[in-house]
Amino acid sequence: MYVILDTNVIHQDFHLSMSATHELLDNASNRGLTVCVPEVVVREMVKHFREQTESILQRLQDVHRGMDRLQLQLGSTLPVIDVDGVVKEFEERFRERLNEHKVKVLPLPGVNVEQLLERGISRRRPFKNDGRGMFDALIWESVVELWRQYPDEQYAVITEDKDYEDTEGERIHPDLLADLGAEGIAAQNRTTSEADSDLPRTLGPYFELHKSIQSFNEDWSRRSRNQTG
Repeated sequence: MYVILDTNVIHQDFHLSMSATHELLDNASNRGLTVCVPEVVVREMVKHFREQTESILQRLQDVHRGMDRLQLQLGSTLPVIDVDGVVKEFEERFRERLNEHKVKVLPLPGVNVEQLLERGISRRRPFKNDGRGMFDALIWESVVELWRQYPDEQYAVITEDKDYEDTEGERIHPDLLADLGAEGIAAQNRTTSEADSDLPRTLGPYFELHKSIQSFNEDWSRRSRNQTG
């Protein structure tokens, strides 16, 4: 099974060390899983790291100025931090950590600008009704391209993005099902984890959504118990 991580499930886990992430990555090979992170997600993580670094430095400067106004002594001056250098080092470490855990980084998709523009204009998911969602659309195209390479595999996308779901939040959105249908994936083999958690996994290729890494780990443990029981 290929397990694809969306940015929103790891956006605060800059070192991939939170318990749920750690459990997934450490047990992936034993479970027969190939964990994937789209290149778009890697770049979004770098962007989040830069934004949080700049935000923290700004808060430190605000505190320092406030202390000066009160004529309170800090005891030391603020360190000079090369933000560009720190961000570059983070990206290198993050990619190294993915490699250490044998996480497959999916390349940027080959979708052309016209296709992406048309999808956005028509508000096809995962674009939102207000037109936002370019990053999500690129991540989704990465998933579809991976499926083209390995059409007989099983796939699980871990995301907290509701734009992948239908209006009831129980099934995969029809726009995404249409994309998969165009790749020849049988409709009965596509499901969400919550809608059909007990579906026999002998059906061959299928696609499902999980709302968090923790829910995926719990669902996988439940399946394992059912299989051994």
